[in-house]
Amino acid sequence: DFPVPSWNAMLAELKERLSYPPTAPRSPTAAAFEERNGHCFFGWYSAAVRGNGDIYPCCLLMFPDYKPLGNALNGRFVDHWNGPHFTRMREEQREVFLAGDQAEFDAGQFQILRRQCVEPGLCYLKNLFFRGDEAFYRELGEALSSIRPRQGWRFRIRRSAVSVSRRLRAAARWTPPSDSLLGAFARRLEPR
Repeated sequence: DFPVPSWNAMLAELKERLSYPPTAPRSPTAAAFEERNGHCFFGWYSAAVRGNGDIYPCCLLMFPDYKPLGNALNGRFVDHWNGPHFTRMREEQREVFLAGDQAEFDAGQFQILRRQCVEPGLCYLKNLFFRGDEAFYRELGEALSSIRPRQGWRFRIRRSAVSVSRRLRAAARWTPPSDSLLGAFARRLEPR
């Protein structure tokens, strides 16, 4: 019972081959659910805290090379929750939601999200437990459908700016140090 249809198909094939008795899905999918709206929204309702107090957006991002978003032993949790790291994460998640099925992972753009947070099929937790929430996905779909047409130009421009900025930075590495104007221009193009 996975959120990725191809995984479920593979599992169904194995069950059939092994004569496994049929079972009802444990995590049903609402009729209003659309894959393009199926991104992670953990940044608005959960966090994972390790025994040492380190705060992560989710248990699947507790990697040694992933920097925690704060430490619950230092200050109040609510201050971390409303602080700059969680705010940045929510901004990144908002961009992914608005991009819908056009969302692409860009390590230069995302400071907090990782590839599995953006690309389909890389995280089984994104919405597994909530896919059955008909009212939520209906309202989410309606809201995103009204916002996306107005925001489409922004993503095309932003993606182009990131691409141009990356190329300019690469070119700046190959130019003499006295030609720092190219590098400065590339930095100004980077999304904020």
